[in-house]
This record gives sequence, structure tokens and C-alpha cells, in this order.
Amino acid sequence: MNTNLTLRFATTAAFLVGAIAFPAFADDADDAESAAESRVQAAEKRMERKLATAEADVELYEQMVRIAAWISQYCIWNRHWPDPGDQENDAVRQLNELCPNNPFEGGKIQQTEGFSTDPIYQYYSAPTNIVTGASSGFEGDSPEPTTTFGALGDKRIRMAFDPSLTAVQAKEWSDDPPDEWEAPPGTITSIANGTDLVVIWGSGADGKPIRVPGTKRARIFVTSVKMNATERSNY
Repeated sequence: MNTNLTLRFATTAAFLVGAIAFPAFADDADDAESAAESRVQAAEKRMERKLATAEADVELYEQMVRIAAWISQYCIWNRHWPDPGDQENDAVRQLNELCPNNPFEGGKIQQTEGFSTDPIYQYYSAPTNIVTGASSGFEGDSPEPTTTFGALGDKRIRMAFDPSLTAVQAKEWSDDPPDEWEAPPGTITSIANGTDLVVIWGSGADGKPIRVPGTKRARIFVTSVKMNATERSNY
């Protein structure tokens, strides 16, 4: 075969092969670029979620501190932990209105401190001239037409009494919180022994206590205030 003819044939074949293969290479490059963009977007979303959770944790802890200050003042002025019934219900209502916004529910309408627009903030009973279902938030079907203030429903700020609570136990809770410490995100629970100690913990995005940044320790708030346990009559 003529040498020039053979060379031309080989060149033409190579060109055809390249022309056929090039679109495939281009498609592969587009797919790789698209996959890379998807990975970047996914990483950005994960980072945004982590930042949002971290910000919510910080805000929740700030609320815990404010609640601790309120509870400390209450115990100093009254010399005891709120008694079950009216005192506890009224304290829970005020605490919920002190910190009405759940950091983990930023999409909801934010409420002004001390004034709640949430219909779950109700009272146990109301004067007889209050219409049932009125926007005042009073419970209209109470058997007693009194003005006893209380908190109905499952509130985000909760109070609990544990006479066995000690400072040593509080330290242990910080390192290894109880398994039963689980609540809806944003819930803040205060626990008192009725004599000299109050422990406050907040529930994070996973329903468990928020952690000290960079550690596995529960970020709890402990306050010590002298209370007169003998003044309690309901326990």
C-alpha cells in the first residue's frame, strides 16, 4: 500500500475516534462538576445547620441564666421554693413570659418579654364576667370563679422538686446527665432541693441537655440560695 495513503487513512481514523470520544469526555466533565457543586451545597447546608444550632444553644443558655436569676430572687424574697399549686403555677407562668421565645423555633412569631400572644398561656380560672374562649387567655369553664393565676398545658419552662439533690450530684449530672433528662428542644427545667440548691438544664436540638462547646459535658446552671425548708407545707 502507498505510504502516503496509509498515513492519510490512519490520520482520518484517529480524527474520527477523537470526534466520537470527545462528547463522552465532555459529559463526564459536566457530571463531575455537577457532583462537586452538589457536595459543596450539601456541606454549606450542614454548616448552616450547625451554626443555627450553636446560636440556639447560646440563646437557650442565656435564658437559663435569666431564669436562674429570677428563681434566686424568688427564693431570697420568699425563703422557700414555690409550693405546689397556685405558687408553682404562677411561677411557671411568669417564667414562660420572661422567656417566651423558643430558640429552636425561630420561624414562629417572636413575642415580647412579659406579654404572651400564645393561646396556651392561660389561667386556671377567671372572673365571672370573662367570656369563655376570649382572647384574654382565661379559662372560662373553671368550677370556681376566682382569680387564681396558673399555667395550663405543657409549658416550655418547668419546675421540679427533688429533696435529695446535692452539690455532688449536680457535679455528676454535669459530667453524666441522667438518661431521663429528655424534653422537647428549647425546654428549660429547674430542679430544687428546697433548702439551698437549684439546678437548671436546657434541652437542645436532639432533646438532650445542651453541651459545653467542644466537650461532652452538659451545660447546666447551678445556683445556691438559702431556703427555709420548714416553711413548706405541701411536701
